[in-house]
Amino acid sequence: MSTLLGDLKKRFARSPFVGIANQCRVNLLLKGFGLLGMALCFQGMTLAQDAIPAVPPEKEFAAEEPGFIDRMLEPRAVEPRVWASVDYLLWFTQSSPMPTMLTTGPLNQTGPSGYSGVVGKPGTETLIGGNMGFVPASGVRLNGGFWLDDQQQFGIEGSYLLLPQRTNAYTYSSNGQPGSMPLSIPFYNAQNGLSDSTGVSSPGNYSGNATLWGSSTFQTAEVNMLHRIGYLGNYSVDGLLGYRWGLLDEVMQFTTNSPTIGANAATDVFRTTDRFHVQNSLYAGQIGFRLNRDYGRFGLNGTAKIAMGSMVEVTKINGALYTNDFTNYKQIQAFPGGYFAQPTNEGYHRANRFAVMPELGFNGSIKLLHCLKLNMGYTFLFLSEVARPGDQISSVINPSQSPSFTGVPSTTLVGVPAPQYNPISSQYFAHGLNFGLEWVW
Repeated sequence: MSTLLGDLKKRFARSPFVGIANQCRVNLLLKGFGLLGMALCFQGMTLAQDAIPAVPPEKEFAAEEPGFIDRMLEPRAVEPRVWASVDYLLWFTQSSPMPTMLTTGPLNQTGPSGYSGVVGKPGTETLIGGNMGFVPASGVRLNGGFWLDDQQQFGIEGSYLLLPQRTNAYTYSSNGQPGSMPLSIPFYNAQNGLSDSTGVSSPGNYSGNATLWGSSTFQTAEVNMLHRIGYLGNYSVDGLLGYRWGLLDEVMQFTTNSPTIGANAATDVFRTTDRFHVQNSLYAGQIGFRLNRDYGRFGLNGTAKIAMGSMVEVTKINGALYTNDFTNYKQIQAFPGGYFAQPTNEGYHRANRFAVMPELGFNGSIKLLHCLKLNMGYTFLFLSEVARPGDQISSVINPSQSPSFTGVPSTTLVGVPAPQYNPISSQYFAHGLNFGLEWVW
């Protein structure tokens, strides 16, 4: 029996079913170990979660503290309702045109009156003429306004700008000695229709000097209603509707002194004055738009406005000659008319024109304190119609009416009345930088 059982075991061990059974036992054993490992891991995770305290919900997603740049660019929650600012201006203005008023030239090239420096003659040089410019203007601008309602839909704003008086002058002189430079005033002689000149300094006869002095002052004021139209992207858009006033006040004054040389040089008087004073006053309605945007402590705005209305041009012309040549160098006499200002064009003249005054401005700001900002920007403005004093000076002159030309004490006009007042209009622009402080609340 035992022999039979042993033989059966040997046969069964060699059977292919034994290999399959063994393989099944191995696979079951591996799967068992895998399930046991997963159970242990799950249990470990559960124990770990029980061991670590829970994070409070309010701290679980806490944001990082904003940095310096983030705080600087943080938008302002509420726009100011009241504002006031003062700006220092560094502006440039258009030069003033003027005719040729003083020349020199060779003594052998003279006009009908026997003086050199005639325009068009060979060797004639212009000493005063062309344009008179002014140094950059240091000015001031005041601005203020407020919103009328809590929603900041309607408001009022006003401003005043001043470029104070600036001056410039050109002076030439000659001692009148033989070989010195002659000084002449060129003009177109209305009596004979020829280019001519008269002497300020004549070598060997009299010395002389001539000065052209000019000044310019500009100011403007405005008041506007504001309306918040809406938004263009991230920019707020405000409409402006109001009234604007402007004043351009300019003067050109030409003076000469031509005393004789020799024994009577110390007592001789021969002085002339020609003064052209022009005031341009603008009275106009105004419309415009403004874009604003805030970047936290930084801000940008751009403004475009145009005023349209009446330009009142007032020109005052007067001239005089003071001399004692006709009283044997004793009593000084006064005669109407210098050289360019004569009885035929002297007086008070007024002209009205339609004019436009556009203005463009760009500004940036930095908030220094809660209620204080530093502003920096650029502004350009333009006047389409103004009377400049140099344009009102005519070189067409009838010399018969003035002792300045004739050398005799007579003011009787013979021939064509000239010069005549002929209102000539030109243009004016001013532009420059502004730096200032603004208070907001």
